[in-house]
Amino acid sequence: MPKDKEYKGKRTDLRCPLCSSPMVLQDAKFGPFYRCGAYPRCLEKVGADKDSGAPLGMPVKKTTQEIRTQAQEMFDLFWKYHDSRADRECAKNTAILWLVAAAGFPEFDGSVRRLDVNACRQVIALCGKRLQKERKLAKKK
Repeated sequence: MPKDKEYKGKRTDLRCPLCSSPMVLQDAKFGPFYRCGAYPRCLEKVGADKDSGAPLGMPVKKTTQEIRTQAQEMFDLFWKYHDSRADRECAKNTAILWLVAAAGFPEFDGSVRRLDVNACRQVIALCGKRLQKERKLAKKK
């Protein structure tokens, strides 16, 4: 990736959630990302779109990152439970629609990167409860 690439979606208003320094868009081997301007004292970062440079989510504190990871893992476990290889995309889309209806996340697309901590907790609880229920039903068959 060329070092002098101009990104249409570049953001200059992003602030590090840990130290409040401005985030800086930087090219790297695997694509662009925003890093904390206070690097190397602060190691906070967030990915960026390879074409536009727009942030892939928002920079968040470590605890938010951790809960988002847990929520994504639970959602993936939930929809993959129904995956039959031939219907992989259908299983995920059905799970997304169910979660949108159950939790009221109109913009949920299968990724938790834009959800706040409370919404992530809701994803974990809803998917966990539904998965547990479906596993019990499967055992009875």
